[in-house]
Amino acid sequence: YTQCTLLIYPDRFFVWFCIVVGAAGLGITLFVRDVVRVMADYAFRDAWVVVPILILAYFLQACTDFFNFGIYHAGKSKHMAFGTGLAAIVILGLSFWWIPIYGAAGAAWATLVAFAVRLGYVYVASQRVCPIDYRLGRPLLIVSLAVGLFLVWRGVVASGVDPERLHLTLPASALLWLAFPLVLLLGPILAADDRRLLLRLIRHPRQTLAEIRG
Repeated sequence: YTQCTLLIYPDRFFVWFCIVVGAAGLGITLFVRDVVRVMADYAFRDAWVVVPILILAYFLQACTDFFNFGIYHAGKSKHMAFGTGLAAIVILGLSFWWIPIYGAAGAAWATLVAFAVRLGYVYVASQRVCPIDYRLGRPLLIVSLAVGLFLVWRGVVASGVDPERLHLTLPASALLWLAFPLVLLLGPILAADDRRLLLRLIRHPRQTLAEIRG
């Protein structure tokens, strides 16, 4: 390990991390507007718009915790402090700028940008001190698929369907959510072993999860 190039398989773990978090995050973003309209007071009905931004922001934070392995392995934890300090400067500056203009959405966007800056710093610093081939192609495609399905929902359902017509919005959201695993199963994004495992999880979730834990 003189060059700290680890012979591990972080790519498959990260693929499944993106599948699980992508499915959960996409589900929340597709249904949150309808849930808010049913459960919240009228004054808070527009609060759903910040949820997708914050979900993406905290996904980036989770990715930071994944990519910082090299920093800790090499004993260069000072980079975590540098990255956090940089993110703090960014979020404070953008908050003072955007919150007076955009309100809560401005705060959410400031958080997203700050977490993205920290992720970028941590990833670059980690790769410099401890190079690891994460093979990010498939994870990026999975995340892009989830974001793309949300954008379709935002452009078609959220913008084109009356939010009071839950009998239309709920089925449309459900179809877009189901499209996520279907594209992964039928498309070329996943390797054959991962497609088979995903199919087993859909058909027999308890049994498959028990086998994985065992």
